[in-house]
Amino acid sequence: ADAENVKPPRASKNIVEYYEQAQMSKVLATIETNGDIAYRLEEARIGDLFTQEAYVLCKRLEFKNLLNRFEKKEIEENKDAEKFHFVTDFNEADTVYRQAAQSDRLAVCIMNGNGYHGMALTFGEASYYIQEEGFLTEQYQASSLAGVMKKVPLLLTDDLKKLLHFLKENGEDISYTENCYDTTLAAYLLNPLKNEYLYDNMSKDFLDKIIPSKEDLFGKVKEKDAPEKIPEAFAEYSCYHSLTVYRTWDILREKLEKEDMWKLYQEME
Repeated sequence: ADAENVKPPRASKNIVEYYEQAQMSKVLATIETNGDIAYRLEEARIGDLFTQEAYVLCKRLEFKNLLNRFEKKEIEENKDAEKFHFVTDFNEADTVYRQAAQSDRLAVCIMNGNGYHGMALTFGEASYYIQEEGFLTEQYQASSLAGVMKKVPLLLTDDLKKLLHFLKENGEDISYTENCYDTTLAAYLLNPLKNEYLYDNMSKDFLDKIIPSKEDLFGKVKEKDAPEKIPEAFAEYSCYHSLTVYRTWDILREKLEKEDMWKLYQEME
């Protein structure tokens, strides 16, 4: 009734034309203090917010600022790391390569940020990070991997171009790639709008499993410094890479086939 007295004229006109929306907005904006809701004060106590369950939820929802408030003990326990192996002995590495060649599938990730650091392998029930040091040279590892690739029926990696470049730079034959598949390329085809395809996000998106991120493992240490400053953490980080590749492939391929993108994947690769 008093709409004509509202200034400026534009506001007066809007009230008349959008009266029902204005009424609805008022209802939505009004805090109802007398709602008939079953409520017991003693059950509404918050208690400790920073629990393990809360950490998993914040991790899944990507509330990164809140994650920094959790103590390490509340970070989700992960038994995968119990089957991670940090390999620095030549004989042990030789055994790992021989066993890998006998497996029916192998996931491998080349870890070379600021120079070559080593490679992560997952097969069977275990993951191995073979560090470059001593007799475990880059050339030895490239030669050993090339031999394995000729025997294993299925080889998976998070970056096929990086893998082939690594082999080529070390004088190895890269003509046999029919059995090689790239999980990052598969993830890109399924969701090309993402900026990056990190191993922990791949685990969350395709396995619905929260695993430690690079930030969880390295803290404030930069990735390029991690192999030297925190080698055990870098080994674990590397193993999570290959383990995620190993576990996500079947799901990725199934989704590609379901979306009629398997042929496109093969042509792109």
